[in-house]
Amino acid sequence: MIYWIGYFLCSICSALFFPLRVTGRENLPKGSCLLASNHISNLDPIIVGLVTGRRTSYLAKDSLFKKGVAWIMYGVGAFPVKRGSADIGSIREALRRLGRGEPLVVFPEGTRKKQNGGTLTPHPGIALIAVKSGCPVVPIYVKGAEKVLPPGSRFLHRHDVEVIIGRGKVYQRSQPMEDIARQIVEDIYSLA
Repeated sequence: MIYWIGYFLCSICSALFFPLRVTGRENLPKGSCLLASNHISNLDPIIVGLVTGRRTSYLAKDSLFKKGVAWIMYGVGAFPVKRGSADIGSIREALRRLGRGEPLVVFPEGTRKKQNGGTLTPHPGIALIAVKSGCPVVPIYVKGAEKVLPPGSRFLHRHDVEVIIGRGKVYQRSQPMEDIARQIVEDIYSLA
């Protein structure tokens, strides 16, 4: 229930402050998939969730669950991942949710970065989840979200946001996990 209330409120905010122009929506699979996106704004999880039109799960840094809003985070489908470590529990949870047919939003670079700031080193956990689940990894490129909610800002600024959705790929364990993770990030930025 919390998820759909949040979805409705975010849809209204999007219409008012960040109208979405989406290209490639037909590339979203109907079943489970990993939605791998660049990360330039705190709005990115909301934006990616809105373009799917489905209930979506999210990997989120564990510190977000310690700020008195854990019940909201869980209510909107997020679950914590410990950054900087091999968090087997979050990988198991990701595989469980994908096994239920849910899309899972991930940010392979792990943290927000400046637009045109170069790519960050991707976390190999995304590759492990992709290989073990056998689900397609759908690259998504978000452009303009950092102008709606600039770093350090508490207020939204009206600006269009462009979302480009690429074709999904299924990855096999034919190369090192680091190489798969890099390929996923390259696929995201090739959409720019």
